[in-house]
Amino acid sequence: MLLMVELVSFSLYRFNPAAILDWHYYKSAFEHTRKPTIPYGWSSPDGLPRPIQTKYPFTCARAFGDSFTYGEEVDDSEKVWTSVASRELGCQIENYGVGGFGTDQALVLYESTKTNTHIVILGIYPEMLRRNLAASWLFYGGQKGRALKPYFKLDHQANLEQISWPESASSEDLRNYHRHDIFFKHYDVKFPYSWHLSKSIYHQMKTRLENKGFFFDKHNDALPLQLALLDEFEAQVAARGSEMALVYFPSLAELSSNNLSYIKQMEIFQDKHPQVCVIDTGPALIEAIEKGIGVGAQSGHFNSIGNAIVATEVAKGLKTCQKTKIFISADAQTLANFYATQHPLQQYQVDADRH
Repeated sequence: MLLMVELVSFSLYRFNPAAILDWHYYKSAFEHTRKPTIPYGWSSPDGLPRPIQTKYPFTCARAFGDSFTYGEEVDDSEKVWTSVASRELGCQIENYGVGGFGTDQALVLYESTKTNTHIVILGIYPEMLRRNLAASWLFYGGQKGRALKPYFKLDHQANLEQISWPESASSEDLRNYHRHDIFFKHYDVKFPYSWHLSKSIYHQMKTRLENKGFFFDKHNDALPLQLALLDEFEAQVAARGSEMALVYFPSLAELSSNNLSYIKQMEIFQDKHPQVCVIDTGPALIEAIEKGIGVGAQSGHFNSIGNAIVATEVAKGLKTCQKTKIFISADAQTLANFYATQHPLQQYQVDADRH
């Protein structure tokens, strides 16, 4: 009977009827991906979305993050939270959010932007913690068209270490690149096939449920890796002489249950970096929902009302946090002096009547 079960399991794996295993062959799995031509894993032929140029006399902040930072599902760019907050502050917040990014990709993207701003905003959506554990979207999200992404691991001394890019597009090199991808290991089917096939099917189902908000944030490696990435992001921001602002976005499921999963992460980071401006948009969004105000869009992002609430919270936070408020409340001459010394390669026309 054991031999029969093993034979049936091997046949299911080998011939994959009804696509039981989405990625049953390494060759066919990896031939759909490629080494990206840019280091942060963005595969669009049009490149990264560029921030919209506005009438504001200068840029006071750049925002990095995923689709919640970008403002996905808001058709009018003027209603995205960065645009609304820019109007409230009287200066431009450039939006470098990219849908599907992890904290790791946001970090690498920030590294690649050579220009500087006084304030650097990092938007954190809880799902970013799981994306940090993936080498690509192949096994994390089952998307064949996505390119590889950069990712990191913690070494034995808990130091952050980026996994080296594959040397070639061969199946062997790409498979090796995924060796620390926690989602990949459940697809690594081998003898005994019955055992590994059962595990693989279970974890595929679990991953699909996780993508819908179930079993959320249960990976032991997720929080330590996230905190290490935040530490590195803060260190790089400080090295450029900028001030960091961390903005937390809850999921719609968390808002409905009034259970914000990122609180522990936020508290640990605040204790370690009390100088960083930390803005929690959750309470204001929950308050709106309790009043019967809809803040969610159809596919799970915030609608224009939700974006307006986020914008108000961000603007209020930047105006009240100890270090960012110094810049936000500065007079025109102080701003002119700042850009003259910190940004010698860029010309900014500061509006003296702004205040």
